[in-house]
Amino acid sequence: MYKQMLHDIARYPNKQNLASQVKDIVIKLNFEDAWTNQNVVNYSSFIQDIKDRVKLQFIQETNTRLNNSTRAVSINIYTRLKISLI
Repeated sequence: MYKQMLHDIARYPNKQNLASQVKDIVIKLNFEDAWTNQNVVNYSSFIQDIKDRVKLQFIQETNTRLNNSTRAVSINIYTRLKISLI
């Protein structure tokens, strides 16, 4: 499967396909060595690490979007004000 994915990336470098998406995700999660070497010591641990990093990345991106949202900031200020008045 890995050889076919490498072939697809090499043959169609500017086309987004399953191979390029998997490669991009793995590299974005700092597992480039696993992609390049196609070797992990403990497969179960590797899969758990991937899951944990995907969850952490989702949480970080969500928090960033909320912090940059004027609506979320307004709701947060309103909630704090309401609590302090009670």
